[in-house]
Amino acid sequence: MRREVTLAIILLASLTFLFLQILSLKGIDNQIIGSSLGKVIGLRKKTDDLMWRHLKLLSTVATSAELELFVIDPDVLQDLAVEQISNARANNSDFIWNFAPRMFSNCRHICGRKRIVLGAFGKSWKSSKSVFQATMLQQRVQQKCCEKQDPRLLTIDSRQYATIDFHCSYTLGNVVVDIVLFHEWGNFLWHGAVSERGEEIPKSEIEIGKREGAFNRFSLKKETLDGIGVFLPQHPLRFLAETKQSGFVRCDVQRARKFFANHGEGMPKEAAEFTDAARELLKTAVTALDGIGIRFWLSSGTCLETDHMWNGGTRARTGEKYKYIFPKFTLCWTVFLSLRVRVPCETQQYIEANYGFDWDTPVKEWKWNKSPPNVRPNGVWGKTEWPEVIQTFT
Repeated sequence: MRREVTLAIILLASLTFLFLQILSLKGIDNQIIGSSLGKVIGLRKKTDDLMWRHLKLLSTVATSAELELFVIDPDVLQDLAVEQISNARANNSDFIWNFAPRMFSNCRHICGRKRIVLGAFGKSWKSSKSVFQATMLQQRVQQKCCEKQDPRLLTIDSRQYATIDFHCSYTLGNVVVDIVLFHEWGNFLWHGAVSERGEEIPKSEIEIGKREGAFNRFSLKKETLDGIGVFLPQHPLRFLAETKQSGFVRCDVQRARKFFANHGEGMPKEAAEFTDAARELLKTAVTALDGIGIRFWLSSGTCLETDHMWNGGTRARTGEKYKYIFPKFTLCWTVFLSLRVRVPCETQQYIEANYGFDWDTPVKEWKWNKSPPNVRPNGVWGKTEWPEVIQTFT
């Protein structure tokens, strides 16, 4: 019995020494080590993985068609960002941390996945689509595309009808690669929402594209992902942060046309001049606040309470304070007066709270501190506070 214990201790010590020797070989590519060890313990090669082969095929065909496909899958981008941060550090603890997940695999980002999301720019897609899809069809890859009316062509005065692709999916066996199309809209990029109608792509299975989104323009960089050449957003973490706040709501063109049909499109000269001045002021605010990273939206700032939100107003001449109460809301992008600005995603509920259920009926007189149905008196600023809390700009 004592002899068996001694042998077990010696074996454990030998294995520990061997492992430390392997970790000391920094000059050897840890993916090569992982691959060799993987063969010893019987792990499959990455070329045996269906998703790896599918993405490799897509990448090869896209390159031939001069189409730049870039990875936007949140899980993959986040994993890559963590890996790059680890690789940037040179101390032993980081090397061990980074080595461990890859020890028995040279395919840690792609293999084993059932779905991955890529992106493509609309202009590039338009010029390369026919060649790309014809080649994928020859490779017996199932493909579906969600094609809809181009919203950029729909305005109150314009009725141009043309369709664009919002989203395409490519299925090989039981794995799927989605491609979200990013179209230029003014000075930003926009992607559409997938429809659940007919044979189109189910929303429940999609990471990005369940709803419309707006992003700042971004450039790409070439990377190697598990041995496959792909493109990534130049700043992956910045892209991921935008993804969480990218929701977009469009102007309800049909409702706007109905409103003007009922009430007319003209406005008094003073109102037109006010609108022009407001647009210039808004343009300045957008440039200034976006430039320093301050989020703002059309209306005003709000404070969060238990079951609602509110913003405040002050009457400059008297110091009287007012509170405007709203149901809780989140923020989305929209295009207003040709500018990309944030608005509440729950637009109608927000407007009804501030202007009532008949908000789409023109009102001749409106007092900011009395007319809104959600306004409440909220005290008075003391005169000693006025120099700090009440400031006027002309």
